[in-house]
Formats: sequence, C-alpha cells, structure tokens
Amino acid sequence: MIRLSLSRKSRVLTLVLTCGIATALVLSMLKPLASYDAGWNIRMGQWIWDNGQLPRDDPLLFTSSIATPNFPLLSGEITESQQTKDTVLTSHWLGQVAFYAVWSIDDIVGPVILRLLLFTLTILCIVFTLRTLKLSWAWSLMGGITGLALLQGYIMARPSLFSITLLALSMLLWARFWMSGNKWWCWFAVALLPLWAQLHAGFLYGVVLALAWSTGLIGQRLLIKGGVNDNKSMLNQTMASGVSLGFIHLALLAVVAIMASLCTYPPGVSGLLGFYRDLSQMPSLSDEMSPVLYADEPLFYAIVPCVALMLTAGWRYIPLPMWLILAGVTIAPFMATRNIALFAGAGVPILFYGFQRVMAHYYQSLRSPEKQRSYHLLLGVLALAPSIELIRTNYTINNDFQAFTWNKELQPVELAEFIKKYRPPGRPMHPYHLGGYLELAIPEVQWFADGRYYKPKFITYANNSTNDFVLLQKMAEYYQIDWVILPVFTPAKQLSMGFVNVAADPLWLPVEIGGNFALFVRKGEQTIKYLSERVMSYEKWHDSLLGLLKDGGLGLIMADESQSASWLALYLTLAGYIGDKYIHSNIMAPESILANVPTVSPGYEMSRAILQALPSFQKRAASMLIQLPGGEGFVIE
Repeated sequence: MIRLSLSRKSRVLTLVLTCGIATALVLSMLKPLASYDAGWNIRMGQWIWDNGQLPRDDPLLFTSSIATPNFPLLSGEITESQQTKDTVLTSHWLGQVAFYAVWSIDDIVGPVILRLLLFTLTILCIVFTLRTLKLSWAWSLMGGITGLALLQGYIMARPSLFSITLLALSMLLWARFWMSGNKWWCWFAVALLPLWAQLHAGFLYGVVLALAWSTGLIGQRLLIKGGVNDNKSMLNQTMASGVSLGFIHLALLAVVAIMASLCTYPPGVSGLLGFYRDLSQMPSLSDEMSPVLYADEPLFYAIVPCVALMLTAGWRYIPLPMWLILAGVTIAPFMATRNIALFAGAGVPILFYGFQRVMAHYYQSLRSPEKQRSYHLLLGVLALAPSIELIRTNYTINNDFQAFTWNKELQPVELAEFIKKYRPPGRPMHPYHLGGYLELAIPEVQWFADGRYYKPKFITYANNSTNDFVLLQKMAEYYQIDWVILPVFTPAKQLSMGFVNVAADPLWLPVEIGGNFALFVRKGEQTIKYLSERVMSYEKWHDSLLGLLKDGGLGLIMADESQSASWLALYLTLAGYIGDKYIHSNIMAPESILANVPTVSPGYEMSRAILQALPSFQKRAASMLIQLPGGEGFVIE
C-alpha cells in the first residue's frame, strides 16, 4: 500500500513538472526580442549572406573606421588589443546567418520560434542526461525545470543560444559514454566542436568539458591502480564504469578536441586570445553572472543545500569527472560573465545526480512511514524553488505597440518610428545598449555604437557619456555628432543626468520625446533647416516632461530620500526655468521640495546648493527656452 501511494505521488509530481516545463516554454515564446544585440546579429547575418564573405570591419557603424580617442576617465585607462574587431565580427558568423535566415522567413516570430526550439532541445538534453544517469523521471524532469529557471534571464535571440544547447548536448553524450562505455559517444561530443566553433565562441566550454572528462577518467584509473580495490567501496563502484579507454586514447581525445575546434575557429587562436583579453576589460554586469551570485533568488537557497548535502555525504557519490566539471562551473562565474550556459548545461545534471544519490541514501536510512514524509518534504522544497523562479521571471509581456517585438521600456520603439519618418541629417549618437535595436529598426542609418562588445575603450566612453556631459561633448566634437538619442530615466527609475544636461544646453534642441527616450538635434549648418521644422513647441515640451515626471516616479520624492536631489535637479533644470510665473498643479515649487528633504539626508546639501544656484540655472535655461516656439513668454527677466 505504501509503495502504491508513493508511486502515485511520483506520477503526480512527474505530471506537474511536465506541465510546468511545457507551460514555461510556451510563455518563453511570448517574450519580445529585448536583448541588446539581437538586431545587430540579424543585420550582420544579412550582410554576410548578401556579400558572401566575412566582414573585416563593422559595416553598420560609422565609428568602426575612426580611431578611438584617448579621453581620461576617473575609472582609469582602458587598453585593448589589435585583434578586437576581427574577432568580434567573425566569431559567430554561422549563428548570425542562422538568425537572419529565420528572420527573413517571418520577421520577429522567426527568431522567437528558433529560440523556443533551442531552449526545448536544451531542456530535453538536461532531462535525458539525468535519465542516462539512472535517475527517475520525477528527478529528471525536476532537473529540466530547474535548468529552464536558470536560463530564463537568457530568453534572447543571439548566437550564444547555440552554445547553451550544444553544451547541454555534449554533457548528454559524455554521460552516455560514462554509463555505457561505448567510446563513440565521446567522439560524437568532440565531433560537435568544429561546427560549434562557427556558431559561437562559447565552443571553449565544449573543450573544457572534454578536458574535464579526460582528466577525470585518467585520475580514476590512477586511483584504482593505486589500491582502491575494495568491492564494497562506493568509490570503486562509481569508478567501475566509463574507464574503458586507455591513457593514450584519452590523451588523444583531449588533443583532438583542442585542435579540431581552434583550427576551425575563424579568427584563429590569436584572435580568440585577443577577444577574451578585451572582454576582460569590460565591466562585469551582475545580472549576467551565475545564479550562485544571486543571494536574493529562491533558486539560490535550493542550490546551497544541494551542495552542502553532497559535501556532507562525501565526494564518493559523484564520479571524479563530474566533480571536476562542478568545480569549474562554480568557479567560472566569478571570473567572467555569461557563464549561465555552463552552469545550466553541465552543472544542473551534476547537482541533481549528486543530490538524488544523497537523498536516496537518506531515504534508505528512514525506518518508519512517518519519517519518510521528511524525504518528500525536502523533495517538494527543491521543486518549489525553481517553480517560484519560473513564475517570477516568465511573465507574459503585453506589448500593445508591436506584438512579438521589442520592449518599449528598454528600446526606443516609438522614437524609432519618428526617426524613420523625419530622419535628422548628419551623424547620430546613442547609448551603447540601443545599437542592436536601432540597426534592425532603421537599417538605412550608419549608427554610433552597436549592441555587442566592440572596442572596449570605445564602449566604455559610450556608456559613461550617458551621464557625463563633459565626456558627451568631447565625443560629439570628436565624431562630429549632429543628433543624439538619450534615455530620460535610468533602469532604476533615477533621472538620467545626461538628459538633464543636454536639455539645458542651448546648442541641443529637443525634437521629440517618445516613450522613455528623447531626441535632440544639435544646431549647425546641416541641421538648421531641419530644426526650423521639427523643434518641439514649449507647450509640448513642458507637457511631455510633466508626463515623464509622473510616469517616471515623481512620487519617489517623498518615498526615497536618496533620489530627492536628482528630482529637484530635474525640476529646476527642466521645469523650474519658469520660476513662479507658471507653476503646474502636478509639480511642486523648489522650496516645497527642499522642505521635504530631511536635513540629515545625503541629498540635502546638494539640493540646497542647487536651489541657491537657481538664478544661474534660470539664465542658462533662458537661452534654450527662447529657441522653443512659444517659450519666449516663460523666460526669466
């Protein structure tokens, strides 16, 4: 009776997990293309397809043919190697062509469907890896849904998806080899590497996987020959399979894995080294790191007990090759970004295999049906963590502007439509992360920066100039910029000081505010005719700013003391120019704002200094307001 009850529980759990995976995959398909460089990859794939060759320089950017300047930065000097451009532009050519191929079939929906297929294959590889390791369907499907939860932050459309899938497939092949002893499985894994090298530079993960298995199997043979021959030893039992290859065969396998991939990698070994050297110069982004760093994620609290239980039970429950891989995927995220693929493709099967062995040992030690409930409770907690993560991250996005396309909060969707209709003359400038979308939305323009790693020094300047007006002016002069696109608010809903400074500069006139982004055109010979037709009226400018203040979080003045100074600066710089002549009902007077800033707040002194400088702010703004139609009457005398 107990067995029947447990069997029913297992079937119910299997059904729930299967439905959860299927639902999550369907919801993943509904997410728009919002990754920074998806558009750049599609456009580069189009260029490679149309020209029948790999590019030597980025054909989509006017900055690619201009030497990067040397501007001093507070963060220190950035150096870069000579191989950067060739490496970045040619390393993922086949993956780019693949995404362009599906894009040309059905625009946005094509890449979304390809993304869904790759994620489905990845999850299936994780599930069948666990089944190969003799885990039950319930445990295997739980591993699949955990892998899916880990990959939710990477619902994107770019060549790195191929690395995620091929890594999971390689892990399946190596597990098959270890369990069956059939040498062809490991050679199939090595045979993937030349194809993988054309799809994405993450083929190095496959090389590391081959080296870890070869080294681990050699280590096991040495341990067995060293006297570990007790038939009752769990260590001997786990070493008994998967070690049929000799030392020479294993060494040959590792050499072929390295040579076959590096010799077929388009940029070559020097280009690969140059690329990773330049990549190390870029700032690491916390949201691109492994979930090991996510101390606030539910999944983090599930992974930690898994590792702790395995360490407590002893390393003998996992074969040596898998321990080497687990150590690698745990350490790697602290050294480089975007290692989530390594963790999901290789780490999840190892974690679940080891955790299941520990739980099975614990289950056998229980003596009463009542105590067995603790086993099922631990199993339920483990299933609950990835479920919470999936619910939290896999929401359906309602994009009422363009279905199955870019997220309006992250990309200048509305502004792009305006630029296509009323394109300003001259050269554009925009933040680094907008390039991928703009190159796909408005392909007839040569852009300032793309959505990929391209010249670390240049990207650092492009990032810093968003909130550094002095650097922005230097970049605009150096590259002869005629119009700029700027976000009004940062992702944290704080004011973009670059927007404030450009708006207050009389040389830059506002033309359009669409969504969370603003378009400014610089006064010059090329743009004088355009500005005479397109400069925003003062009324539209003022109303648009008030709308942005309301939507962007004007109420945060009272709720968040640390942002008070920024909001006061926004008011004084953009709306406070008019002084007491015209106070809108939705915005507070400067004195009222300052009265609500506690004197102990870090922003109080800054706010008071800005308020004291109000006359100079108003004079600075007057020269801009007088340029706006209808703004003459609001200039301070």
